[in-house]
Amino acid sequence: MGETKIFERLREFRKYKKITAVKMAEILGKSPSGYGAWETGRRNLPLTEIVTLFRMGCNLNWLIAGEGQMTLDEKTNPPSESVLVNSLAKSLESSTGTAQTATNTAQKLTDTIVLMSEQLYKSEK
Repeated sequence: MGETKIFERLREFRKYKKITAVKMAEILGKSPSGYGAWETGRRNLPLTEIVTLFRMGCNLNWLIAGEGQMTLDEKTNPPSESVLVNSLAKSLESSTGTAQTATNTAQKLTDTIVLMSEQLYKSEK
């Protein structure tokens, strides 16, 4: 069996949560066709959407690298920023080779994602 890709894991997570593609598009604030482009692999999933999936309980290490469990431990509900950093760091460690580089990169990504999410939230008000 071949290695699964992010878009396949995205579809798997949605089905696990028992959410229709239309409902998932609504949750992510996108059109059904826009969401469909992510789930079929025609477009890459943006970081801002990855944060929403994380907040829904998706393990980013699983989503990005296909490693570990699909969902986060129930105790991390809702997931905190430190859990996001750790999840990103685990995903990045396999590609960067070192834990420290991965953690530093994950912290920078998290800071950027949190800032983007806050700005998006403010612009929606």
